[in-house]
Amino acid sequence: MMIAEFPTRPGDPAARVRAAHEAMKAAKQQHKAIGAEILTDMGLFAMPALEACASRVVAQMGAQVPMPRQPLMWNVAVSNVPGPRETPYLAGHPLEVIKPVGFLADELGLMIALISYRTA
Repeated sequence: MMIAEFPTRPGDPAARVRAAHEAMKAAKQQHKAIGAEILTDMGLFAMPALEACASRVVAQMGAQVPMPRQPLMWNVAVSNVPGPRETPYLAGHPLEVIKPVGFLADELGLMIALISYRTA
């Protein structure tokens, strides 16, 4: 995960794309993004484990305890997750489509979720 500037100032769309490319290039160099294989493997167990732990904490706290709320540091989120390179099967049937789902949060103006599928 990394945070990069999402340029909106240049009026020319091509200039905005170039500025976004440069911002992501700088963020990748600064933070040394996690490799695609590691990220894919983490997604198989980390998210379900985190969700289970968070559910237990909320259940123990009860509905009466208000959760502290922090304002977001951004208003646009982009998730670009590598998907499987080979076709997965379930009961002999191939997976045909993967539709990513982004998270929802107050103050989040736009969520863009992307996932690759069967790419080399």
